[in-house]
Amino acid sequence: MLWPEHTLGYVVTVSAIVLIFAFFFYLVLRTLNSNEVAKNKDWVKVYNWAIKRKLSSEEISTLEFFFNEQKSAIRRDILKNVKRFRETFLRYLIAANLPVKHKVHLAGKLFPEIEAQAEINSLDDIQSGEFCMLEQENSEYFCRISSKNKNIFRLKCSDKNLSSIDTEGVSSLYIYRFNVGGYNLPGSITGIAERIIEFNSSGNINFTGIVHLMAEIDTGFELSPEPHIYLKDQLLKEAEMSGLPPPDVTLHLLGQTNKISDRGLIFRLRYRGPGKENSVLEKLKYSVDVDDTLVLDEQIFHKQHLWKIKLVMPDGMLFQCRGRVLADKHHKGYLLFRYESPDPKLIKSLIGEINKIGAIQEKLI
Repeated sequence: MLWPEHTLGYVVTVSAIVLIFAFFFYLVLRTLNSNEVAKNKDWVKVYNWAIKRKLSSEEISTLEFFFNEQKSAIRRDILKNVKRFRETFLRYLIAANLPVKHKVHLAGKLFPEIEAQAEINSLDDIQSGEFCMLEQENSEYFCRISSKNKNIFRLKCSDKNLSSIDTEGVSSLYIYRFNVGGYNLPGSITGIAERIIEFNSSGNINFTGIVHLMAEIDTGFELSPEPHIYLKDQLLKEAEMSGLPPPDVTLHLLGQTNKISDRGLIFRLRYRGPGKENSVLEKLKYSVDVDDTLVLDEQIFHKQHLWKIKLVMPDGMLFQCRGRVLADKHHKGYLLFRYESPDPKLIKSLIGEINKIGAIQEKLI
């Protein structure tokens, strides 16, 4: 059997086609990687802004889901074009299948009509434009105050179907103020017309607040980067250039808690002692105080987005959670670990342990 002979031109043509496809594939991979890097950088900016707006872990998860659904041009300009971000996000909130109170909190924190920490002491303190929740026995509605006259509020409701509203039933209005908490106003519905609800307030204002619990708990734990430390690529490259074996790129720090709450914990880093530093720790700038407190250069907490803690509560309960390490503005030498998207069941168990030890109102965040 004779194999067909190929001319030089045929070989060159096939080789050129293969090279073109390989180059095209390389460009696609490079573009995808570049887009993913840009997306991560944009999210870090939005995440830091969300932390300043004091969003909870659940609220940050909702914001991240919205962020990932947007086109790159919108993601890139979210913080630059606040007007477009507001319009797009509010449309998303209205359509999303989320608890109404969750929507009110998000809208109130991200786009507050009242920026100052203003309490509601009378009906005169409530402004047109504020987001609210109309609540009845078996239903809740996401609304916005379009206008008010003394104790009469005209509410623009996002729900197109208002037929389930009971005009004879007990009603109340929930309003959230950024950095203050929630307020409940009992009243009644006096009219409904074209998605506008007329609510008559009784004049009573009940502060519901947002109560978080904490306890003073002194226990050791382990802190490590999640998923891996930002210095990993740099260390591996240095090892390859020098011909040395790959270094240990793990970093497990020891911490000691001071206070633990359902949103985060206050802690200090503990020094491992001479000879126990790994190659990563040696690359970082750090100092050790007289009481064996390890003080790391703050750059690691800015560049390393997520960390993971692993600690055992006094009664033996294992608590593991991802989160962000921030400077504690109130206590020198201490750091704040704020949980990110924790397991609700785990937080429920943690609150139970806090209550057993002796819960007080949180003063961490």
